[in-house]
Amino acid sequence: MDSTLSLAPTMHEHDPDAQPTPAASTSRFLAPHQRSHSPFPRDTDMGAPLSARARELARRGRDQDQETGIVPLELIGADDPKPDSYEVTFDGPDDPRNAQNWPLRRKVKNTALITLATLFAGVGSAIFSGASTEIAERFGVGQVVGELANSMFVIGFACGPQIFGPASEVIGRKWPLVIGCLLSAIFAIQVAGASNLATIMLGRFFGGVFGAAPYAIGGGIFHDLYDALHVQTGIAFFATATAGGPALGPVIGTGLASTSASYGWRWTEWFMLCFGMLTSVLLALFMDESFAPVILQRAAAERRHATRNWAWHAELDTVRVTPRDVVVRYILRPVKMLFSEPMLLVVTIYLTFVYSLLYGLMAAVPTIFSGYRGMTAVHASLPFLSVFVGILFGGGIIILDMHRYARVLKASGQESLPEQRFVPMGLGAVMLPIGLFWFAFTGPALVGSPWPSIIALGFSMCGMVLIFECGIIYLIDMYKSFANSAIAANTLARSLVGGGFPLFVTGMIRNLGWESTWAMALLAFIAVALAPIPLVFYHTGARIRALSRFSLEL
Repeated sequence: MDSTLSLAPTMHEHDPDAQPTPAASTSRFLAPHQRSHSPFPRDTDMGAPLSARARELARRGRDQDQETGIVPLELIGADDPKPDSYEVTFDGPDDPRNAQNWPLRRKVKNTALITLATLFAGVGSAIFSGASTEIAERFGVGQVVGELANSMFVIGFACGPQIFGPASEVIGRKWPLVIGCLLSAIFAIQVAGASNLATIMLGRFFGGVFGAAPYAIGGGIFHDLYDALHVQTGIAFFATATAGGPALGPVIGTGLASTSASYGWRWTEWFMLCFGMLTSVLLALFMDESFAPVILQRAAAERRHATRNWAWHAELDTVRVTPRDVVVRYILRPVKMLFSEPMLLVVTIYLTFVYSLLYGLMAAVPTIFSGYRGMTAVHASLPFLSVFVGILFGGGIIILDMHRYARVLKASGQESLPEQRFVPMGLGAVMLPIGLFWFAFTGPALVGSPWPSIIALGFSMCGMVLIFECGIIYLIDMYKSFANSAIAANTLARSLVGGGFPLFVTGMIRNLGWESTWAMALLAFIAVALAPIPLVFYHTGARIRALSRFSLEL
């Protein structure tokens, strides 16, 4: 269901004493003053007997509504020639209940909360990288297996959207997000108290599955809150937290792991427990439900109980999500789109590379700065702060670009110009390979000071977040009601590849030689090969979109 659904009102829902329309006045669902004690049709209502089926539907509807607050599908419109007369909708485009009409302060509050939840997931995906050496020593395994303990969280991200995607479209955005963050925090307890490697691997994996809730739901929340122009600002915060969390995770994890040789790695997970619990409590207490169909469903439930007229319903009351729907919409459709939509496939490849590059740095930076430059583990993690600063700059550029996009949109007279998203992405496509070459050829084999490499990290990651964020916004602009499926396909690919990247980066650095120069140069050459994508799609994207079956079926 499209999260921006807004139906033309047939009655003003906010007036609890409104009378039925003339068409509705002939319905068997009578207004309160036309009934005695029973809220459902009886044989004596309107002086005409009801059929046995109608009486049974009334009894079932009363019992089910009192127990669950949900109107059964077959009850809506039973014996009513125009059941839409009792459908609750927004009271026009300016209805204050619509999340896009909320005051700025309320939007900022909800934006801050979803950004916090996304940051929690991002930090959790990388915090264990700072303890991978301790894990390898504690359980007598190789460094690659130690890195795998961290990567399992990222691999879990691939499975989360299949759970939280459908949940957010049936019961709303808020509570799936709260439950996801809470369960992810609880699995941190399993890891913190683990006595064997298998327990750690499973705990990290399931922590990632439930930690994916902000990634699966965040884009929908920003779509609920902001119009097509200002959604760019919301996504800027979302993408900055998505990339910034993995940048901060190794710094926090290494610092905590260094507190004790035997127990320090457990502190990383106790920290995530506290972070997750705090996030869950703040979400539960202060976050508002923003999904329009759920807002209307709750309004319909209030109207039914206020008027004792059980015909009132929202469109979501008539929707039933079956296991088949979940399989088709959230598992089969994303995979089908990934391999049948050329633009989605190419954009996903590009975003997967830059996202995986971020996680690859978790293995590369400690190897370069500790192994080759001789820094302590804590000092070797501090270059990640440069990565975080670069990501912040990239998010700021996206927000500033909104003004350019608004001018172009106004001049064209159109509601959306998806290909304009490739302009800032093109800037990122230039910055990324420059930064990677800069990082490669200021490595320990060539330059004694670490500062040129540290600055290069920030520069390249600024380009990375420009590519990543613009790609996500483009998928939303292009696929609209199918955006969840497109992003689910993208999340599946980038999580699987991103989880595997740190496992071979260390070996690549050591085997290609020249103290990391050639390994980083190889990644830079890959970035150069992918750099023309924004330019090509800027000129050809509109024609390719016209051939998309999913883009046409909106």
